Amino acid sequence: MKKNNHTPTDKQQLKEDMKQLAIARLKSIPSQYQISVGGGGGLTRKEAVENIENDSEIGKELIDIEIEFLRDMAKGELYKYE
Repeated sequence: MKKNNHTPTDKQQLKEDMKQLAIARLKSIPSQYQISVGGGGGLTRKEAVENIENDSEIGKELIDIEIEFLRDMAKGELYKYE
């Protein structure tokens, strides 16, 4: 069966889902908080969301951080030292 060019592939859909998940998690934190990624200084919540939406390198890092956090939480890694 031939794929329709207008239908996203599974990989594209997964990427978009992870992007939306990271944005939703960032929107859940108070707007006055700053997010620090690497040595580049702090980002406001709005700047972080914009970076994700624009597929910047920082945005990609933020997605990776959020997904890693959720994986660790699901595995119980975050609570193993309590």
